[in-house]
Amino acid sequence: HRIVVYPRHSAGIDETAVVYPKGVRVELIQAPRIEISATLIRQGFRDGKPQRHLLPKAVFSYIDGSNLFQQ
Repeated sequence: HRIVVYPRHSAGIDETAVVYPKGVRVELIQAPRIEISATLIRQGFRDGKPQRHLLPKAVFSYIDGSNLFQQ
């Protein structure tokens, strides 16, 4: 199995200290980092803020169409 990780600054990942099960490959993505989390996305939906640019089209459509995070 392959797991791809996009770390956040606040996550504090020490990739040298993590032990993975045999057969699991973990790839740490080296890309510009932005501070975004599922919590912020959910809160944005609740607050009516645009979230389309943060999610794949199908995911956004499902969440938006089913009002998952509306209070």
